[in-house]
Amino acid sequence: MSISPRPFSPPRSASNEEDIIDDDEYIESPGTLISSFDLYKNAVDRLRSSVTCQSIEQQQTSLEHFKPLSTRTNAWLYMRVHDDLFSILLDYLLIENLSIQSVVLSIFANIACEQASHEQIIETNLIDIVCRKTVDISQIDITNRCFRLLGNVCTVEDAARKMIEADLTRSMGNVLRQCTDAACLHSTIRCSRKLSIYAFGRDRMLDSMCLLWICKQLFAEKVALRKEAMKAVLEWDIDGSDRSRSQLREGEIFRFLITTIEGKSDKEYRHIALRLMNNLLRHSDMRTEFGLRNGLDFLLNMIHNHHYQSTYEHLKCIGLLCVCCQEANNRRLIKDDMNKLQIFFDYLEKYQYRSNFLDLLLTAIGQFMYDDQALLIFVKQMQFIERMCDLLESVVMTKYEINEKRLLGDDEQDSREAKKLKTQHSVGRISQSKYYTVALRADYNLLQSTTEPPEIFTIDFGLSYSKR
Repeated sequence: MSISPRPFSPPRSASNEEDIIDDDEYIESPGTLISSFDLYKNAVDRLRSSVTCQSIEQQQTSLEHFKPLSTRTNAWLYMRVHDDLFSILLDYLLIENLSIQSVVLSIFANIACEQASHEQIIETNLIDIVCRKTVDISQIDITNRCFRLLGNVCTVEDAARKMIEADLTRSMGNVLRQCTDAACLHSTIRCSRKLSIYAFGRDRMLDSMCLLWICKQLFAEKVALRKEAMKAVLEWDIDGSDRSRSQLREGEIFRFLITTIEGKSDKEYRHIALRLMNNLLRHSDMRTEFGLRNGLDFLLNMIHNHHYQSTYEHLKCIGLLCVCCQEANNRRLIKDDMNKLQIFFDYLEKYQYRSNFLDLLLTAIGQFMYDDQALLIFVKQMQFIERMCDLLESVVMTKYEINEKRLLGDDEQDSREAKKLKTQHSVGRISQSKYYTVALRADYNLLQSTTEPPEIFTIDFGLSYSKR
């Protein structure tokens, strides 16, 4: 009894469209079914016999017959038993015929989808040959298939180093700068995205200004191309490289992000844009650039017009505005606009938000404490001291009332009430009971510089815990 696999393997799943793009289908000829091993053996034998013949048409036919087999599930399982398959395909690749080269590159790209094939690919000179073919960017179809193949295999570090040594990034920069074909640009950006996981790859791509030209494709007409460019920028490590951030700024990254989020595009797309903006604003130079690009006005507008936003998006915009306060230039822009300043105090009174969000707001307000003009606005126009006293009162009362109930030992009933107190931001007034008077001094540089003694504000906290 034969133990061969099923007679015909099903086509490889197209769930990952970036790895398999070819739409060719293998048409089964009528007749007796044969095992998959025999099917591949016959196809390889046909390739072997045609490679040395002088008929281009025969060679083309043999390759076209084999190509759909390379897209099938477990194709490498059946192909790897033929030790000379790669050498045969490499011989085809050296034939001076663009149609034949195009088909061979597609076959290799399909084979490279299987990680198990990468070791054998690296052992050959395939990567060097393909990198040399990318130099001539006038042949759009060949260039597209070359970068598709390289993108499938460059996840292996040894393969990536071979590409860098072959000066692939120079050709990559030329394609990104000059090419107008969407498919070719997509394959090139995808390859650059996978190559950017290595520091040595990023450095060489920055030399060729690849990141800058990827940013230019963020404004492309094709949605798929824009999304691929966004993924490439999102996955690019900018933490240790001023050059990376410089090319992002030159590529008008913030103009793209602001336009994308304001454009009410699909939810997933906006969330990716917000995530990217969050990553960028972790850096001082990017926060300053964001303020100069009217980013603060954008955030203010998003906060005020939040009807079509999710809670995540709304809170993210407020959080980003708080983060921007770390830069002196942004604080000046915020200080000059009362609406921006008012945002911080308005949301201090939003009871539904948790303490980590209040930490952001208080930290942002604290950035202005050494600015006499801003402090004067806070005290005179924003009722800063009164608001802080109210906030302190509610926080202290929440803490002591929870502790009191724990000490009294009312386990089940009081634990439920304590949980309710935790989930509320207790800004409201506390019911009257026993009162203790606490003096809070507003000891600021601004108040100290006046001739009058600092004013003392007293507030009453309703505390009712047992003294011991």
